Amino acid sequence: METISFGSKDLKIAGSNILRLISKAINVNTFCITSINDSRSYFMNVLNRHTELAKEGTIISVYDAY
Repeated sequence: METISFGSKDLKIAGSNILRLISKAINVNTFCITSINDSRSYFMNVLNRHTELAKEGTIISVYDAY
């Protein structure tokens, strides 16, 4: 998996806030906020409760994302 640094501090903060709110309402292990183009999916924000299934900054093929 390829990783890159995150570009926008405001988007990073907004994503973290969204994940914090969602985690209070829905009890699942992992939530991700991603940016997807024709070929790649970039994990902008990730919340893992117990087991790490995804990592912030990771880039995977869009076909592997589903």
